[in-house]
Amino acid sequence: MIVSGIAERVLDEKAPSAITAANKMLTYYADYDTEGKTDHEGDHAFVETATFADDVKYHGEAWQSDFHFVTQPNVEEGELADYDWKPSTRNLTVGISDIVAWLSGKKGTTYKSHYMYPYLMNKFNNDENVAKSYALRLLIHYIGDLVQPFHCENRFNKEFPNGDKGGN
Repeated sequence: MIVSGIAERVLDEKAPSAITAANKMLTYYADYDTEGKTDHEGDHAFVETATFADDVKYHGEAWQSDFHFVTQPNVEEGELADYDWKPSTRNLTVGISDIVAWLSGKKGTTYKSHYMYPYLMNKFNNDENVAKSYALRLLIHYIGDLVQPFHCENRFNKEFPNGDKGGN
C-alpha cells in the first residue's frame, strides 16, 4: 500500500488525468464484484486495491500465484545443478509487462497470445472493461511486489534443497 500510495500522489501531481482514468477503470470490477472482494475500497481505491492479488490468491485465484515473484537462484552451498530448480515462465516481470502492454495499448497485440489476457477475458466473459479493471488491481499489487526483497530471490542450501520460495 505504501508503493501504491506514493504512485497515487505522484500521478495526482504529474499526471492527474492518468490517476483519474485508473480510478475510473477500477470501478468496473468493483461494480461487477458480488463476492465482497472490493468492499474495503473507498475513496482511495488505487491505494486500497494494493492488497487485492494476495487477498484473492488463496480464495480461488491461485492461478496468478507465480506472477508475484521472479525468483533468481541464490545458491549458498554447491552449484545450481545440485538442486531441482526450474524457473517459471509466469513470473513478476512477465506479468507486469503483459498487463502494461494490454492496458496501455502501446506495444501492439502480442499480449493477447500470452497467459494473462485470454485467461481474464474468458474469466469475465469477454467484458474487457471488467477484465482490465481486474488486471489493473493485479498490476498495482505486482508493482509493490517488485520492490519486496524476498520476491526476487530463491535461496538454495542444505536446509532448503528445493529453495526457500522467496523467503516463504
